[in-house]
Amino acid sequence: MIGTSPELCSLFAEVAAARGLEIQTHIACLDDAVPFAMDLIDRGLADVLVASRGTAEMLRKKTSVPVLPIALGSLNLAKVLFELAPVAKSVFFAQYENEDVDLSFFERQTGVKVHCARYADLASLEEAVRRYVAGDTGIVVGGGQACAIAARLGASYRLVIPTRDEIAVTLSNAWNIAQSVAAEKTVLLRYTALLDTVSESIVGTRADGTVTMANRRAQEVLGQHGSIVGTNIVSLLPGLKEHIRAGRAPGGELDATIRGTRYVVKTSRLQRPADGMDRFYSFTPCHVVVRAGRKARQALVSGYAAKYTFADYVHASQISEDMLAKLRIFARSDSTVLITGESGTGKEILAQGLHRESSRSTEPFVSVNCAAIPVQLLESEMFGYEGGSFTGSRAEGKAGLFELADGGTIFLDEINSMPLNVQALLLRTIQEQEVRRVGGSAVIPLNVRIVAATNKSIVDEVRAGRMRSDLFYRLNVLNVRVPPLRERPDDIPVLVEAFVDEASRSAGTPPIRLPQASLARLCRHPWYGNVRELKHFIEQLVFLCAGAFSQSVFDELFGETAANAASLMPLGFLGAGGAGGAGDPAAPAWPQAGQPRPEHPAAPVDVAAITPAQVEDALAKAGGRKKAAAALLGISRTSLWRILKSFGKQP
Repeated sequence: MIGTSPELCSLFAEVAAARGLEIQTHIACLDDAVPFAMDLIDRGLADVLVASRGTAEMLRKKTSVPVLPIALGSLNLAKVLFELAPVAKSVFFAQYENEDVDLSFFERQTGVKVHCARYADLASLEEAVRRYVAGDTGIVVGGGQACAIAARLGASYRLVIPTRDEIAVTLSNAWNIAQSVAAEKTVLLRYTALLDTVSESIVGTRADGTVTMANRRAQEVLGQHGSIVGTNIVSLLPGLKEHIRAGRAPGGELDATIRGTRYVVKTSRLQRPADGMDRFYSFTPCHVVVRAGRKARQALVSGYAAKYTFADYVHASQISEDMLAKLRIFARSDSTVLITGESGTGKEILAQGLHRESSRSTEPFVSVNCAAIPVQLLESEMFGYEGGSFTGSRAEGKAGLFELADGGTIFLDEINSMPLNVQALLLRTIQEQEVRRVGGSAVIPLNVRIVAATNKSIVDEVRAGRMRSDLFYRLNVLNVRVPPLRERPDDIPVLVEAFVDEASRSAGTPPIRLPQASLARLCRHPWYGNVRELKHFIEQLVFLCAGAFSQSVFDELFGETAANAASLMPLGFLGAGGAGGAGDPAAPAWPQAGQPRPEHPAAPVDVAAITPAQVEDALAKAGGRKKAAAALLGISRTSLWRILKSFGKQP
């Protein structure tokens, strides 16, 4: 509390003590009060200031904390004036320039002449008192500073101070505000501590530009070693002066040069009922904005971002777990990875998971299906082109997929289908980590990790002359084989459950539950289309069952699937555990990647050698459909009819 007289300060202290509060008091007025108040604020010793009305107005203009005016003391002023009426011919009353105290009623009631004067600062107050004292012998009535001046001049005076009740109201309001300010300070400290952890420079100001908060990075950028709270942002960044007018600031971005570096200054506003408008400024170097914008466009606008993680690779088998463990180790490196596996085994999910586990996880992930891009466009799509390089090209040119993947990972799926001329360019790109656009002369440096995938034996492709051997050695740094689904039947139950739930959500029906016997049949099936084929089977089953499992629907679908498999597999491959199946040493195994898949039996089928057990197993796998069962046995439907008849069964 800053008072104009010892009496006022003493009364404030008494009222505060009666309420159990401690306050600091100081005797000062107008200009003299400002340095004292600012020192208190700088030392963190004042959250709220209380002062006489004129002093309070001046402090509001000069400081950044809430300032409450002390009540004028209207009751005591009236009491003093009426007490002076019998003994005074005139009185002098000075009020601050924006106060409006009307004493005409007192003049009419008492006949005492009232001389009123307005003041703006200490000098104008003293001049007004001196003028009155020099021309009149009346009494000076007012606050402590006016009375102190009158006393120095030898004039009569009467001090007017508020009543205890008025002081109690002012004190109560000040205390409530102080508690709110303290709470806001705690929040502000938390936010400031949080903002100190970010790399961006952030400054918060009041509507007039006075800084209320700034993180450490902002102080470094602005070249300030101490706190900049309380200073005006215009003094630090003169270029913002035109943007701070009449308490309004534009949103959006501004350009500013700070200590020789160009920055993008983003501005925003937050309207608060208590404090008016708060502004926030963030400073980001232009080169950082350009780089971040490019990466954002690549990853978000163009969709070059990895969606899947290793957690999305549904599995339960140890062989799958071992493969994922190997890939997690590979993720720690930036070396090229080659993934081999049949179609439908989930190679892209694994490539995306590899990217997400790596140090490049926040950078672009660009997936390229080399077989899906027309040969004549593959080079320009991969490496980009300059404007006017060929008919139909964009005038401004186009960045290639390698450029878009800069800093991240590029996944080259079915790389074995890439033409030899493009393979030569790819080899140079991998070796030099740079790219030259079609029709261009400039070399663009890159930082890209290569992950390649193939559904064929890359060694066989090299032997056949479809793959460059030098490219093979560049790609075959870290390699992993994705086992087909038939080699990991333990994964099938968890995959079925996941696909049933997914398809049920899509169909809007309750999830079905497959009987154990049906699930076992799925586990024994070879699934030459791998996970993709299994997923499509389950989707169709879920939609046709419509929320309730149907054995007949299952048998029909499975029979069709088994018939399709029979046309793709070698003779005698009837599934794990069955006669002539994968568990039978006599049964030929499905060839590994790169080996040719026979389309026909190696030798004619001996119909007479087919046993009843083989027939029953084939019928079970085919869901009772004789055409499919015959295909599984490698014989015609007529031959199957004759066999059933010879066994005494109904054809």
